[in-house]
Amino acid sequence: MEIIKQKPTIVEDLLDGKCLAEVNGNIEFKDVSFSYPSRPDVMIFRNFSIFFPAGKTVAVVGGSGSGKSTVVSLIERFYDPNDGQVLLDNVDIKTLQLKWLRDQIGLVNQEPALFATTIRENILYGKPDATNDEIEAATSAANAHSFITLLPNGYNTQVGERGVQLSGGQKQRIAIARAMLKNPKILLLDEATSALDAGSESIVQEALDRLMIGRTTVVVAHRLSTIRNVDSIAVIQQGVVVETGTHEELFAKGGTYASLIRFQEMVGNRDFSNPSTRRNRSSRLSHSLSTKSLSLRSGSLRNLSYQYSTGADGRIEMISNAETDKKNPAPDGYFFRLLKMNAPEWPYSIMGAVGSILSGFIGPTFAIVMSNM
Repeated sequence: MEIIKQKPTIVEDLLDGKCLAEVNGNIEFKDVSFSYPSRPDVMIFRNFSIFFPAGKTVAVVGGSGSGKSTVVSLIERFYDPNDGQVLLDNVDIKTLQLKWLRDQIGLVNQEPALFATTIRENILYGKPDATNDEIEAATSAANAHSFITLLPNGYNTQVGERGVQLSGGQKQRIAIARAMLKNPKILLLDEATSALDAGSESIVQEALDRLMIGRTTVVVAHRLSTIRNVDSIAVIQQGVVVETGTHEELFAKGGTYASLIRFQEMVGNRDFSNPSTRRNRSSRLSHSLSTKSLSLRSGSLRNLSYQYSTGADGRIEMISNAETDKKNPAPDGYFFRLLKMNAPEWPYSIMGAVGSILSGFIGPTFAIVMSNM
């Protein structure tokens, strides 16, 4: 009952508050302290301050649990800060009409929100009164028009619950088209490409680059390769901005951002610090894996070592240096050994088999008896 009786801190009437005559898109977090209502004792931000200038792209990076996605939630006003202010053009967003505020914002998540209706209807949620020409222009800019027209029903194709009928890249491109149709002043990208494979990522990233032009864009990034060309990067650690600057500046510093890059290089074998090297050199990484393979023939164990290499295109080639012994097939007799090993269960197996046979006779017997009456 306590949960049911709780009153939301966000205003209940979406039309309460004021609207700005003109939106430039300057966003500022001013001494924000915040903890989620479900865990009030765990502070995500303490006196957190950051500025997102109008028309610029700022990437927010950091380790897991540092508060990157919380920045997006506070801008969208899914939550209100415990202390401090979130400002839009120097106006506290708490005083703004909630519906109007969210109309100014476009959000593309890691897992796009698609509804169980047609592709056209999903895109129209961005702008309900859009014309067909506007829809096609948005999907073309999002690299989605070509695959949509190849579908049997085109824009009238049902996507299924949460877009289950589409691939991850296709769902993401539809979400981008919806955001483009909305034409927001502020764009929030919350790890928009982190769940995609390399092929889909490049297509989606190209669409996102078009979408970001001329808008205040906040990019929450996990793959640091996608944010090298942004205007500024803010590194968050334990709810505090520890570094800000461009990719080159932060990498030259050798601080937290440089450590994150080196870690991803080590794990993903990608050279973010030198893009020309990444393009021109097929970086290959060889690993030796030692596994144990059970030899039923002799009862002994032998080592099998494998070598695999990862190219720049992400494909993995695997070579086994173990020779397959085709000359000496496994000897017979293992089936009878298995039967002996299962000897304690034989009475139960026989009883089950007999019972199954008797049960199977019931249907045919009943049919024969009824047909002769």
